[in-house]
Amino acid sequence: MPTGRVLVVASGGILTHPDEGRLKLNLPEMSPRLNYIDSLTGETIQRWEPSKQWHKASIRHLCVNAHGDVYFGMQYQGSIKEKAPLFGMARKDGNVIIANVPSKSQFASKNYCGSVELDQSQTIAAASTPRGNRVMFFRTNDGRYISEVEIKDACGICGLNQ
Repeated sequence: MPTGRVLVVASGGILTHPDEGRLKLNLPEMSPRLNYIDSLTGETIQRWEPSKQWHKASIRHLCVNAHGDVYFGMQYQGSIKEKAPLFGMARKDGNVIIANVPSKSQFASKNYCGSVELDQSQTIAAASTPRGNRVMFFRTNDGRYISEVEIKDACGICGLNQ
């Protein structure tokens, strides 16, 4: 976080074990969350988790703006037929906004966000969906969907410093 003292940690909530490869061992009990941790004391000072309906929406791929707002991508471990959360913003004040993605784009994404990043002005967030072959763009002030571009297997996103 901008203060340098607080860490924000995304917990995907998926339990695996080295002896089981990539087998997901706890899908019915997943508990994804964002934890804000004081780096000096180790104390959790704030926490957010999706509603119980979306407990299979693994939180991943964070970026943070200069004000301390956190932008995150999610990977839903349930049916691809559901319109699960894909991209969200956790405001410094604790308010969380889940972006409304157009149905066509949502279903094309297969409920899988690969990466998130902000533009240099921090007014636009990008979210890649490699399974959907696209990168979507959202306004950072309210999470409103702007547009998307089709890019085959697009995943990792990074900002350019100019």
